[in-house]
Amino acid sequence: MALKPKQRAFVFEYLKDFNATQAAIRAGYSPKYAGTNCDKLLKNTNISAKIDEEFEKRAMSANEVLSRMADIARGSAEDYLTIDKHGYAGLDLHKMKEAGKLHLVKKYSVTKNGTVLELYDAQAALVQMGKQHGLFPNKQELSHSGNINLTELSDDELRTIAES
Repeated sequence: MALKPKQRAFVFEYLKDFNATQAAIRAGYSPKYAGTNCDKLLKNTNISAKIDEEFEKRAMSANEVLSRMADIARGSAEDYLTIDKHGYAGLDLHKMKEAGKLHLVKKYSVTKNGTVLELYDAQAALVQMGKQHGLFPNKQELSHSGNINLTELSDDELRTIAES
C-alpha cells in the first residue's frame, strides 16, 4: 500500500533526527496531537516498513566502513596544499572536493595567526581496522579436555582459572 503524502513526509522527517513528535509536526500534522499521531504513525506497518527501507538505503555496509577507514588511514592533504608568495600555507578545498577527499578533513579554519588544518586521525583508523581484522586480540581463549565441576572448586581455584 502506498503512503499518503503526509505519511511519506513523516518518514523522511523522522529519518533526520529520529524525533517522532517533531517529525510529525514538520510533516504537517497538528502540533496539538503530534504526540498521539506519532505513536500511531510508528506502529503503522507500511510506515515502519518504509522507515526500515530508507534506513537500509542510507546505512553503510561493513565494506564501505572499512573502505572509508582505509582512506583515512592512507589519507594525505599533501596534494592539496598551497603556499602563497609570503610563505603562508593554504588548502585547495576545491581541488580536494574534485578528488573526493574532503571527508579527510576534520577541521579547517583560517585565523589571524594562520591556517588550522586537522585531518582525521590515521592512527585511530588503523587501530580500528586492525581490530576488525583480529590483529589485536583482547581476549584469551582457553581450551580444556575433560570435565570441570565448578561447584567443587574453592574461590582461590576459581580465581586462578579465571586469571589464566
